[in-house]
Amino acid sequence: MIPHLPTLAAEGARFLYVGPGLEVPQAEARLAEVGWAVLAEWRGRVRGWLPTWEDYCLRCEFTNTVPDPALWSRKVTERGLAYFEERYTVLAAAK
Repeated sequence: MIPHLPTLAAEGARFLYVGPGLEVPQAEARLAEVGWAVLAEWRGRVRGWLPTWEDYCLRCEFTNTVPDPALWSRKVTERGLAYFEERYTVLAAAK
């Protein structure tokens, strides 16, 4: 989306980017490449739930970790297994 901002955004438009914390440097650099400036930024953690063992295994595959049956057994609740992810939010506008 970021590469298309100069073409798609109306004059005076703002862009709100929300993404994983690991992509922080990429978002700022990509916005700068298309002539947009960061006006504000926030970081936060969000909690998610993995309701089943299969969901936990899929997340482990996505994060390149090994599923741990002992961890699952020890920490799972009726809702599933809680996990946290860092989120990065940027408000940007054309320079």
